[in-house]
Amino acid sequence: RSLCGETDLSAQAKEVLQESEFQIVVNANPVSRKRVEAGDFCLRVNPDGVDLNRNWAEEWQPSAVLEPADTNPGPSPFS
Repeated sequence: RSLCGETDLSAQAKEVLQESEFQIVVNANPVSRKRVEAGDFCLRVNPDGVDLNRNWAEEWQPSAVLEPADTNPGPSPFS
């Protein structure tokens, strides 16, 4: 959210971006990709509301770590 200007850490995030290198992984989820292209730039979830960044078997937790709407881990790993 900070990278998208949605928190009070946005200025600090811009500074970090000046000194960092990122690898971008293309979103292969066509429905969510269309939403991102329409302006929902911080979309983290698939059409089922599962955050694909939290849906791995590695240290999977059954409850959201942060805001449930943005970080829903799904009912099970790889769900």
